[in-house]
Amino acid sequence: MAANAIQEIEDIHSRTFGRGARTIGVTGPAPKSGASTVAKSLATRCALSGKTTLLMDMSRGPDDVRDGDDNTGWHPGEAGMGQKIHKAKSGYDVLPVTPGGNTKFLFRDAKHLQQMLAEDLNRYDQVVVDLSPVPDEGRSSVPASIGAAACDAVILVCRTYAVTQAAVEDAVKNLADNEAKIAGLVMNDQNAPTIAEELLREMNRIRWFLPKGVRDFVEKKVRDVEILNKKL
Repeated sequence: MAANAIQEIEDIHSRTFGRGARTIGVTGPAPKSGASTVAKSLATRCALSGKTTLLMDMSRGPDDVRDGDDNTGWHPGEAGMGQKIHKAKSGYDVLPVTPGGNTKFLFRDAKHLQQMLAEDLNRYDQVVVDLSPVPDEGRSSVPASIGAAACDAVILVCRTYAVTQAAVEDAVKNLADNEAKIAGLVMNDQNAPTIAEELLREMNRIRWFLPKGVRDFVEKKVRDVEILNKKL
């Protein structure tokens, strides 16, 4: 993990778990925003601090659940729950949440989710919840806004150059309408262009005013400068 990414996770940890929170949700305004990566990294940071940590995967969609199959494995007092949990290499436990049958309706109530999270907090110091995108629009078995409302706070992960401002505003409003507490916004710069790419793009706009030899020379120089070609 890059140094700036490590610092980002450290900042998230200090602003959430470092201030006494015990359940933190992670979501985004669109699919493939990077929320799952942030959730796993945050769970790793918790585990490295010596805390017993559970990563709950609530991002699973309806296709992961067979109709009539109560496949959640996460319900207070339910026998066999431990069989659903597996240990990640980074030291935290992982629990896929895939409610089915009548159980799925229980996962659409924030207060009920809070009760079940409280049950897990009897066994774990900290819980990270990997949520589906918000607004959910039926993509997940557990609506992201409801899962977020059940947590102490939620982190919103946005992928630059891949999501509109309107989508971010809709996500924030959706979370607020469901009384979820937004702890922060993380910008995923995976799609952001390098400085070199920006320079070459601007140069391409005035290509008709530059001789081809000059354009080739400048392009080579720009591509050879390492710092200009690094992701920020």
